[in-house]
Amino acid sequence: MSSHTSPLNESLRQRRDEALAQIRNKLQARFKNPESDSDKYITYDDIREVWSDNNDFRNALYPANLRPEEIQDVRTRLLRLLSLLVWIEAHDLLHNFRVNFYEPDGSLRLVNDSTLPLQEYQVNFIHSPKQLSNFLQDQFVFIPHIITEMATVQPVDKKLRLPFESVEMNLFAGAYGTVDRLAISARHLRNFEGGDYPTVKLVACKRFQPSTRHAESERELKNLEVLKESLSLHKNIRLHLAIIFHKGEHLIILPWAHHFDLSYFLLEGDDIYGESRYIFDSRFPNARSEGLVEAVCTQMYHVADALRWLHDGVITVGTHQNKICFAHMDLKPDNILIDKVSPVDQKSFSVGKWVLTDFGIAAFKEDEGSEPTNLFSIRDYYQNLTLKVEPLRDAGSYQPPEIQYSKKKSVDGRITAKEGSAGRRGDIWSFGCILSEVLVFALGKKSLVEKFRENRLGLKENRTTHGTDYFYEEMPTETLQVDSSRKKVYRVRPQIEEFLRRLPEQYAHPKNAIGCCVETILEILITNGDKRPDANKLLRKMSHVKHHVETARDSGSPHQDCPLDSQKPKEGVVQEPSGQLEQPPRQSKDSFTNQFEHSNPHETYVADPGVGTDTEESQHIIDPSSPPQQSLSPDLSGVVALGPAGLGTTPYSTLPSSDAETSQSPIVRPLSRKSRQEHPGVFIDQDARSIRHPQPSVELALSGLAKTRIRFLSLCSSGQRVAYLVGNKDPYNIVVFKLELKGRTGSEEVPIELPPGVSWSGIQMAASNVVAWGHSHGVKKVFVANLVTNLVTNLVTSQVYPGIPSSSLASLVTIAVSAHGSLALVCSKSIFYTIDGGFNLDHYIEVIRAKPDHTFTHAAFNDDGSLLYTWEFGRSDDRLSVWRISEPDRRLIMPADSEGSYKPVINHGDANAILIPYNTYHGCIVRAQGDAFFPAEIRSTQRGSNETLTKNILDLPGTIATCMYGDRSLIVCEKSFLHGRIKELRVVGTGVHVIQKTGKSDPVIKLKSNPGEGSQMRAVAVPGTDDLIIVVCMLNGKVEFVPIMVSRGRGMVE
Repeated sequence: MSSHTSPLNESLRQRRDEALAQIRNKLQARFKNPESDSDKYITYDDIREVWSDNNDFRNALYPANLRPEEIQDVRTRLLRLLSLLVWIEAHDLLHNFRVNFYEPDGSLRLVNDSTLPLQEYQVNFIHSPKQLSNFLQDQFVFIPHIITEMATVQPVDKKLRLPFESVEMNLFAGAYGTVDRLAISARHLRNFEGGDYPTVKLVACKRFQPSTRHAESERELKNLEVLKESLSLHKNIRLHLAIIFHKGEHLIILPWAHHFDLSYFLLEGDDIYGESRYIFDSRFPNARSEGLVEAVCTQMYHVADALRWLHDGVITVGTHQNKICFAHMDLKPDNILIDKVSPVDQKSFSVGKWVLTDFGIAAFKEDEGSEPTNLFSIRDYYQNLTLKVEPLRDAGSYQPPEIQYSKKKSVDGRITAKEGSAGRRGDIWSFGCILSEVLVFALGKKSLVEKFRENRLGLKENRTTHGTDYFYEEMPTETLQVDSSRKKVYRVRPQIEEFLRRLPEQYAHPKNAIGCCVETILEILITNGDKRPDANKLLRKMSHVKHHVETARDSGSPHQDCPLDSQKPKEGVVQEPSGQLEQPPRQSKDSFTNQFEHSNPHETYVADPGVGTDTEESQHIIDPSSPPQQSLSPDLSGVVALGPAGLGTTPYSTLPSSDAETSQSPIVRPLSRKSRQEHPGVFIDQDARSIRHPQPSVELALSGLAKTRIRFLSLCSSGQRVAYLVGNKDPYNIVVFKLELKGRTGSEEVPIELPPGVSWSGIQMAASNVVAWGHSHGVKKVFVANLVTNLVTNLVTSQVYPGIPSSSLASLVTIAVSAHGSLALVCSKSIFYTIDGGFNLDHYIEVIRAKPDHTFTHAAFNDDGSLLYTWEFGRSDDRLSVWRISEPDRRLIMPADSEGSYKPVINHGDANAILIPYNTYHGCIVRAQGDAFFPAEIRSTQRGSNETLTKNILDLPGTIATCMYGDRSLIVCEKSFLHGRIKELRVVGTGVHVIQKTGKSDPVIKLKSNPGEGSQMRAVAVPGTDDLIIVVCMLNGKVEFVPIMVSRGRGMVE
């Protein structure tokens, strides 16, 4: 009998194995994000599609021989679990499917899809350790998280996969974070009623990590919750769908704005760098010139109504039962989104539907008592943060004049009713600024907007005469009477008023509707905030404007209550002072000028920011283009010089510093072999004697790397050599290329074959010295080579140097190498320093021990190898130490010359910190976790300075690579939508350094490529010339050169 049945059984088993393999392939083909093990998932709809044929059940689960009703039961309750077992190839379980998953009475056991994910103790049906590990890890692939629409924050376990089947990162930036576009899989976003979306849902996602530095972002979370819980809603306010906390970051999920925001609209679909994001006429086919004024005024009326709704306050239910008033305080085109409307509404909404977003600034409880203790900020909603918030606004294009006064804080950083009222008046000013640009666009599209902005900047011959693009300016002192009040007075920039008043003459419209718009704008742009209209008056004005432009072509009598009817001659150009801002008397300026050796035509006088202090002296800020001042007359109290040219325009008194540093000039010992050099910038703050400007970049694909997997690269400080660690698997090689900076070419210099049997994980290169490290069967390996001397050594942990136990190097993290071949082997509790790459005959070694409860995470030499910087991460503080290297023997001088203790800040300065040394001066930039950067404050322990230092953090989202040029320029390469971008940021100050934010007018270099993680960059001088060049090396084997050429005139970068 068996001779007749065996061939049949064998055939069924073969069919079963083929079915299992086919089903596994089908599952793999339907994975979302298959390239990422931590993000990949498969939806339940796709799983059901894979198992759509009943024959698959019969073949794959042979010899279970399931009945039709049992197959249906498996479809309903076991499909995810069954797919998981197929994926991990647990064939032994599947072969005995009925025994493992059915009770003797025919009912299913307790383990089923609804019980996923399972804990280890629940997986008692798997006995293979490997299969058990795979099951526990891969079960999350088959149960992606379903997002539920709600007001409050939803914590999501870090092991769960978010259902984002496509992610477009960093499409544009929001107020406090970058904005991504996500596609949420069908049926993975559940609405309030419990229903789901049957198709893929495009959403916007703003990400940020919770930290005290991002208190504004945490405000935005709670502000959104308050709005979501309000009893009434406004159709022109963007509400979030959900807020998720996952893997240490918050994700605010909002409906996607199909037409992006108003900033793109005003440039006809272009971004600020000139890249086209959409074709305007295709997106807005009904936005024709003859009806454009009416369309945009209608949308601005709706925005005014939304602003009135926020200012008047909302009644909330749920967790926040109060009447909450809002001041947006960051109103600008970027924060007005444009939604797509249905085809039926396209004619009525020819420019889309405009909605407010980014409620990240301030909310307050309006109370008749006006006592600060009865009022609160959004900060009080969230975890009772104790750190004082920063100024609620930064100065910017659309911010009001009173921003200059906003440095005054309330007690405990709370927002009082008075301050909230001031914030709402500021919103009105911002609205007027936006309305002026919208009107200009409606009349002349993008070209007229650009002309208006150039006019506002005072742009002449590619140089701005104003320095800012604000809508206001300080009154010239020669137009003021000299008096004792010393009040600072502002006015709308005359160029703006003149430009707007010409519009009715240049663009005819019936019944002078354009004149009505212009007069309304000027009635809003009142520099005295107390006399500015409130939101209700603003809405009435916009209601009239909307009606005027819509009915301008109709016959009938003139419009009632039009601002044109009550227009009065202007009493000069001076507006009444606000009573808040102070103007120094003219005599002060004269006395300042006389005491300097030269006349500075760009002197700026600002009111004393220290409101409430005894002194009322004004500060004098030296323009960065002026020659350096060596000394100041001692009787000039309150007058501060910023030192050499190019060091920025931030006065010392506004920089964060310790008490010890404010009382005396900082003392810094010249520890480098080179004397300190005050380098001008690369393409900003340049030396006036040799202006450089960027040329089109040159992209180079290095030969021989196209089909090779590059695991790591290291670009040496000269920019003339780059080393690649290559290989898909053992053996690995190091390939070194010499880069010719003048010709923008590269040639392979020498291949280095690494010893086999080692998993090599990293390399570093400096000058002709190369070091690689890895591990083999738990033992760390180090390989050192010198390209000039051809010395090569394969260093095994137990043989590196006498006195270094292998147990110490078992915790090897990274290795730093200097141009002279000195090595710093960074282990968790020790750093081993040696010279000559380990080739020295006396086996010299110096051991640096970590402080108690601290761990070494990084070390770096400066360019000339005269300084070694080390970073320790600890629970109580983070520590930066600086060690001098003696000449000529290159030995480490003990103890450390400088040790700085830094206050711990959440998510900043932890174990992932990277040190970026200055080129010559004693100092460095610290890149903390993510995209947080701060300058190290060097405090010599030999001078007895032991205070805890503050991290003056600047967040630079999307940063891919960084380098220093000189001691004052931080060059940043950031990832963009299509092309990478390079920016230059200046490091300003003396004893206390601060990274200065880039201005809107600062140039940005657009690359041809889009560098990814692992890229490295250097800004260096081209040998034999006065030119510079930026070299960017990428893990795809490409190199991009950006020449910065000397020119007689300043060039501009798009």
